[in-house]
Amino acid sequence: MASDGNLARQDIDRGFVILAVGWIECGITTLFITGRVYNRFQKRGGLGADDWLILISFILAVAFMGVTTPEVQYGTGRHLEFLSEDEKIQSVKLDWVSQAFHIMSTAVAKISIVLFIRQIIGKGHSRMWFLYIMVAMLFVISVVCVAFIFAQCTPAAALWDPRLSEVGKCWDPKVQQGYGYFTASFSVFSDFALAVFPVSVLWNLHMEWRLKMSLMFFMGLGAFAGIASIIKTMKLETLSSRGDYTYETVDLIIWMMTEQFCIIIAACIPPMRSLFVNIYRKVFNIQSTHDASSNKTGGTKSRRGYVNQPSQNEQHGLSRMESGYWRNETEISA
Repeated sequence: MASDGNLARQDIDRGFVILAVGWIECGITTLFITGRVYNRFQKRGGLGADDWLILISFILAVAFMGVTTPEVQYGTGRHLEFLSEDEKIQSVKLDWVSQAFHIMSTAVAKISIVLFIRQIIGKGHSRMWFLYIMVAMLFVISVVCVAFIFAQCTPAAALWDPRLSEVGKCWDPKVQQGYGYFTASFSVFSDFALAVFPVSVLWNLHMEWRLKMSLMFFMGLGAFAGIASIIKTMKLETLSSRGDYTYETVDLIIWMMTEQFCIIIAACIPPMRSLFVNIYRKVFNIQSTHDASSNKTGGTKSRRGYVNQPSQNEQHGLSRMESGYWRNETEISA
């Protein structure tokens, strides 16, 4: 057993934490993806471009977990010195491969969110160009980041196989780390932009205020992904670690998983609004069966008397919002 100063280092295994967090988050995300797809088929009879993109993002996220699982089995989460040579090579290789799936999963999810926002405010809205340019830049930056992962060493296997250190040539680890910081920082910016932008536009949208506030809340949930992205960015320094890579990158991997699944969940919640409304109505109806059966006048009875049902215009507006075709037919100030 190796020693650190006068103290012997223990063979600690944090790999189970990676798998527990990752697969729990993946399971929760699966529920939201299923709910979104079900709701779309119920209301639209099919999937739109934004739905297909979020499915692709989810598949990439599952692929990330599919690569991370054997990565942990090979030793990620343990100190490098306790691994065999083959375990070192395989765990580090799979870690770099998994990063490619993560990067593209988050990028594709944000394109899906932009397409969904376009359904709400209209594709001709002047502010949409900001989102188009932002996600186009993010996608290009993400593709370049993936390319950098496998281009930083020649041959690429020298990145994870120390036996090639004498014949292979690699960039300074700070280069990949620096571009990783740039990519992550732009990703953080896009997370908060996608959370704030629709809120600022919806504020000027002419609709029933409760509907407006619920939409603003749902669309703002992407800020949670932004917080996870900030924490992940703070952990990127471990990418340049060459001494104990398999142990020092554990927190980074956990926050990568959390970020990508938070983005997908945040992208699923607004399109599922009508499903939440239906669930709420069913629960409310069960709880108020006695009051409903005793109401003979057509109104809904409250402690202070009867309250009016929603107006025809409100019902029509809610119906259109629930149908999945969220279009703005009123003038929105640019």
